[in-house]
Amino acid sequence: GAIALALKFSFDSSEVHPANHAQLDAVAEGLKRLPENAMIHIAGHTDAYGHPLYNLDLSLKRAMAVREYFVRVHGIPRGRIVAVGKGKSAPYNRANPYAPENRRVQIHAEYDQTAQTPVIGARSVPNG
Repeated sequence: GAIALALKFSFDSSEVHPANHAQLDAVAEGLKRLPENAMIHIAGHTDAYGHPLYNLDLSLKRAMAVREYFVRVHGIPRGRIVAVGKGKSAPYNRANPYAPENRRVQIHAEYDQTAQTPVIGARSVPNG
């Protein structure tokens, strides 16, 4: 499942505010418990104000800012995190696409739950 975070992004900003740190820290702790084969997807979103291409770029910057926070503060490998921008294409508040709650990121993880983690150093020994 996806987690929608109502992070406090200022209008026209991709800066991760200190007010968001506790929420991001809690999510990061959960992400660190995922299997090593898990890929983490972060999608940034904007409200409907502004030019669509500008919003697409701003939403990507928001997703990348959250990714960098997870990498820098929590040591989650950058290669496991995909950041994408969705612009205004998927508002949280569909009734009001200009609402501030549409300025958010969504995070979800994908992994193969059936994959077995190999046991390092295990080998079969023939009967002798």
